[in-house]
This record gives sequence, structure tokens and C-alpha cells, in this order.
Amino acid sequence: MKLMLVLDSIDVAVLVSALVVVMMK
Repeated sequence: MKLMLVLDSIDVAVLVSALVVVMMK
């Protein structure tokens, strides 16, 4: 369960950073 939560948080961080990069462009 903890591993899944960590993976989910990492996925969210990646999505957020991707959105930020798109916004910066």
C-alpha cells in the first residue's frame, strides 16, 4: 500500500511538473 502511495505521489509530481513546463512555454 505504501509503495502504491509513493508511486501515486511521484506520478502526480510528474504531471504537475509537466503542466508547469507547458505553462512556462
